[in-house]
Amino acid sequence: MPSLVKKLISSFNPPDIRKFYKIHREIVHFMVRSAVKVNDGHFDKYVTAPDGHNIRVRIYPPRTIGNSTRLLVFYHGGGWVIDDIDRYHKVCRQLAEMTGSYVLSVDYRLAPEHKYPAGLDDCYEVTRLVFANAARYGIKKRNIILIGDSAGGNLAAAVSLRARDRHEFRVRRQILIYPATACEFGDDSPYLSMRQNGKGCLLTAERMRGYLDLYLNDISQKDDPYVSPIKAASLKGLPETLIITAENDPLRDEGEAFGKRLYNAGGNVRAFRIKNAYHGFFGTDLLRHPHAKEAVSIIMYFLRLTD
Repeated sequence: MPSLVKKLISSFNPPDIRKFYKIHREIVHFMVRSAVKVNDGHFDKYVTAPDGHNIRVRIYPPRTIGNSTRLLVFYHGGGWVIDDIDRYHKVCRQLAEMTGSYVLSVDYRLAPEHKYPAGLDDCYEVTRLVFANAARYGIKKRNIILIGDSAGGNLAAAVSLRARDRHEFRVRRQILIYPATACEFGDDSPYLSMRQNGKGCLLTAERMRGYLDLYLNDISQKDDPYVSPIKAASLKGLPETLIITAENDPLRDEGEAFGKRLYNAGGNVRAFRIKNAYHGFFGTDLLRHPHAKEAVSIIMYFLRLTD
């Protein structure tokens, strides 16, 4: 990381997320609410969970539907605590346009109001129902792809892992964008990128520890494989996987290590590291941000290669 950039970022000290998360949510809601009101073809639906609560999903058809039968099930980032489908509205709209796919964005429950595994349960239930009803909507199950960034990438990997373990449905493809896979955010982290980039960045190791504290009932749960997928006893039988990491991201090495473990378990894995990139670029503007555009190009390559 260039020293000047690091100094500029270091000068901004975000408050403790444990205390700030509600204010953050309010700020984001205020900033994005006008964009969501635009009638751009999207529509909301509600999925009823087994316990009776409703899970909102937002569906984005591609501009030119044609013969598109590909569906991207999208789980947003935000440390399991902040952000929602409104915050990622533009990203999902652009993703549908640029890939020519339907995108289904999941508004899963957030911590700390809903601790682990509530958010994962929502993501899993929506995905299970998508697979169960695929034929009804003319979608081949192979063309249902899980995708998420950061905590959303973590949830995508966890949904695939749980689906394998429960034998309820089989995920064929997943796209993990700078995912949290190990949740080793301490100063003694075995991952070099966490030690090198965990300070002086907008996403710090301290902030990630705050997210994890809010997400989990007890810190010992970080070793649960559905919290830290890399810690699963076996990674055999998991989907064909695309992993995209950012060079200056604290999460870079654990994302890439997850890819290596998948590969060593016999998985089909493609991993790309975007040079000079920082955590969070995918949540900006897919049409204009250079690193986001590069990521979408990689995603389109992966989709064409595996269709």
